[in-house]
Amino acid sequence: MKNEKGYTLILVLIIISVTMIAVLTLSSAALTTRAQLNKTDTRNKMIDIAEMGITYYQPVVTRYITSAKASARDKLAKSTAKTFDEYFYGDLLALLQTSVLPVEVDTATNKFEITFKTIDKSVANKMIINFESKGMSGSQSATINGFFTIDKISGVSNAGQQNPAKTSYAINESRSLYLSPPSKLTPYNASTYFSSFIQIQGNHTLKIDGNAYFTDLKLAGSAKLNITGDAIFGKDIFIQDNGVRICITGKTYKIDANNNLVDYPIAKNTCSKPSTSDWFFDANKGIKVKY
Repeated sequence: MKNEKGYTLILVLIIISVTMIAVLTLSSAALTTRAQLNKTDTRNKMIDIAEMGITYYQPVVTRYITSAKASARDKLAKSTAKTFDEYFYGDLLALLQTSVLPVEVDTATNKFEITFKTIDKSVANKMIINFESKGMSGSQSATINGFFTIDKISGVSNAGQQNPAKTSYAINESRSLYLSPPSKLTPYNASTYFSSFIQIQGNHTLKIDGNAYFTDLKLAGSAKLNITGDAIFGKDIFIQDNGVRICITGKTYKIDANNNLVDYPIAKNTCSKPSTSDWFFDANKGIKVKY
């Protein structure tokens, strides 16, 4: 009997020991799994915050592009020392290098930070903006690399071609014209070649239904120029006042020393359409991320 009790005690002790080891092992595994899940949850949270940063940066870059294009047109109108693309790239780069302060998401410890890296111009007719979005939660952080692609629009342009002959226009206006109130509208119902000086001032509108060529043009006061076609200028337009309004639905060109057409963007042209000198950011196709 004593031997049986001894064996029974030993067996019970063995069972208890095995059970305790199993419980400790399972508890350790559960704690490890829990820690891993917490770590994964924290990283996923930081990734989510970093993705918010990319969403936030998208309209910022869109505004920068619009501003850089407007600035480039103004500079090109004043000086042809650089091309439109060169002016645009320089102005966009300066804007992108402006620091973006960290943005809080829901609490002071959850925030994202955008860091601009470079503009890659290695691919023809593309500019790829490379940046980082860092999601932060307390002392933890996760970074996503973002890429915004800006494409050069391939519009139809006659730049480089010979200046069309005067005879290609339906109307040849040889008079010098000084257009001002009380008359408010001077219309031409077909393509017109203006071979002399034209001045529009006050609240007066010159309207041409077709292409137009201007040897010398001055706009002042609240003058309006409306052209439903292309416009070619023998020299720079002289715009005297901020109240001037220009609407040219076609392309705008200037004549170079060889009597060839060159693109001539006009900053005040509110009806301009994309040309080969325009850049476009499609937010639906031009965004890529690398985790």
